[in-house]
Amino acid sequence: MNARTIFLAVLLPLAVWAEGPDAQVLALVASPAEPAATFKGRALNSSARSDDAIALFNAAHPSRFVFAGVDIDEARSHYGAQSRTVKRGEAMLINAISWSYITAFTIDGQLIEVPPDDFLMEPSAKAKLFPIGAGDLPVTIVNPMGEEATIANEPVTDSGLRFANTPTFLQLFPVDDDRKEKFIAEREKVVGCYEKQMAKLDPDNKRAKFVQETYNAKTGQTQKLESLATVLDRKACGVCKCKAFNQKEAKLKASLLAPRQAEQMSALKPVIEKITAALKK
Repeated sequence: MNARTIFLAVLLPLAVWAEGPDAQVLALVASPAEPAATFKGRALNSSARSDDAIALFNAAHPSRFVFAGVDIDEARSHYGAQSRTVKRGEAMLINAISWSYITAFTIDGQLIEVPPDDFLMEPSAKAKLFPIGAGDLPVTIVNPMGEEATIANEPVTDSGLRFANTPTFLQLFPVDDDRKEKFIAEREKVVGCYEKQMAKLDPDNKRAKFVQETYNAKTGQTQKLESLATVLDRKACGVCKCKAFNQKEAKLKASLLAPRQAEQMSALKPVIEKITAALKK
């Protein structure tokens, strides 16, 4: 197989065509039906907020709960505020219903908006009602400027695409913790290597405008289309060992989050136990 680079403008007519009048008409014809009336009976009043999740879960009657029929990550949710994937079978409360979507939240405040088909009316016998541990919980902090930031453990990647963003978890370090300076120095070394490699691979900084096509030289058929930014990121990280650094960063981040997550879990545990017992009756 061979590879060639394609300027993104070549692909634009396809995108325009796919969103043309005919496609819009087809989308209208395929619009989902109104959610079942039974879901409406389970919705809380419109003032319910995911910020008050623990109190609302503690006060809710067992008949109010709905359950995730599939794993729901941020990509699946039409709109929401998620720092983790909502697991299949997980108990939730509904706070809004529209023609096409239901908005619901979990006991730790994960907010999702998905079609009615993604929910179950009854608990799944094969899934946990609350499949979360302390390490899954997001932690909210307030910086010196009074701005809130949510920090959570995330899957480790082998990419350096996020190096441009200063890690928010640095604010979790206790005062005079020498691990902070050591981490910053190591990060600067890896990021410096990454930027140097990118400058060699893409001196004009145009990678965002191109895709790389991998094709079969014999048949001419396209095997894969991939963003050139992703391709070059992979090459730069091969030299700079991004994954090894990302693993160290994730381990350090997890150790800093753990005390706060344990405190949050201690507040959730009695409510989880109460609801689990009620739903098993």
